[in-house]
Amino acid sequence: REELWGVFRGVADAGATLIVSSHVMDEALRCDRLLLMRAGRIIAHTTPNGLLTDTGQTDPDAAFLTLVQRDAEDHQQTRREYRERHGGEASV
Repeated sequence: REELWGVFRGVADAGATLIVSSHVMDEALRCDRLLLMRAGRIIAHTTPNGLLTDTGQTDPDAAFLTLVQRDAEDHQQTRREYRERHGGEASV
């Protein structure tokens, strides 16, 4: 795994763009930019440092779980607001 990430870093440093998909949050810290998804939705577009700073966490797994919780709360708020304005359920 270390060798693979060394290859990735070398290719990126040479100017190429790589898209890495992983469920391992420690690996996310090796990337320059992050798009974090949950339930098919992007819940963050940030940097590894930004992820930790924005969530107040030092562990990337805890940071992701913080974002998931925020997203769930935002999603519930959006549904409430929709019901208040339109008198029905939003289909999301």
